Amino acid sequence: MPPPDPGSEWHIRMIGPRLPWGAHHPRAAEVGEALSTAMLSNEYALEDAEFQKIVPNDFVVELHEVNYLRNYQPIEARVLGQWRTMMLEQLATANSRQGRNLYQLGAPLRIAVQPASDLEPNQARILCRVQYPSSRAAGSGEGAPTLHPAAASVPCLELATGGRRWPLRSNLIKIGRDERCDIFLDMPEVQDRRLVSSEHAYLRYEQGKYVLYDGSPDGRSSVNGTFVNRLPVSPSGRLLEDNDEIILASLDTANPQPDAPGVITLRFRKRCS
Repeated sequence: MPPPDPGSEWHIRMIGPRLPWGAHHPRAAEVGEALSTAMLSNEYALEDAEFQKIVPNDFVVELHEVNYLRNYQPIEARVLGQWRTMMLEQLATANSRQGRNLYQLGAPLRIAVQPASDLEPNQARILCRVQYPSSRAAGSGEGAPTLHPAAASVPCLELATGGRRWPLRSNLIKIGRDERCDIFLDMPEVQDRRLVSSEHAYLRYEQGKYVLYDGSPDGRSSVNGTFVNRLPVSPSGRLLEDNDEIILASLDTANPQPDAPGVITLRFRKRCS
């Protein structure tokens, strides 16, 4: 096995209440300040031959599940963009104060946010590391951070034919043809044939595992059904196990075909790798 890249190990930084009796959840602005502090910390940086500091560029923010779902998930893309802007501005300011480019990113800045079951409502955790473009560590997709291996298990759904993968980082994940779904099935054949419903199925994170349900969270069933290992998903849901085959839509419910035109077939993986 090849040795890990220098600096590729994860560093952990906890965020808690500033006062002992503080009970509010970590707000986005506080997390952004902590991200910038972690990025510019000498503790986490590497130093090159010209005494420049290569600072972490790969970040994962973990939050209490309720805090994430209520305050972050609805505006996740916006918050990630604000954090990125804040961190790059802090990097430029730090270099300006030094009169030279002392602090350098070894690769593009990458940030993700996800829930964690072991945190209190007033806590957050930042995971950071230096990750070079040539790193051998496996990622969760182009441009996406590789998640911390000690964090809560990060399963994923992937196309059975390969090529696309969706890490599961939320307690509720909707799947369908509608672009508002968390897993948006934008394939032309799926959009044109319309066998897959706009909100076809959804996942809930329940007691440490993902359960698959047919239809939408408001109780509407899909038009053409959801199947796991060729069996229809019941109204009570189906607990997913590693390597389960999920078929979205079938005109013949007694004999769902994973390769039928306009049908989507996914694989559930307990861990993205």
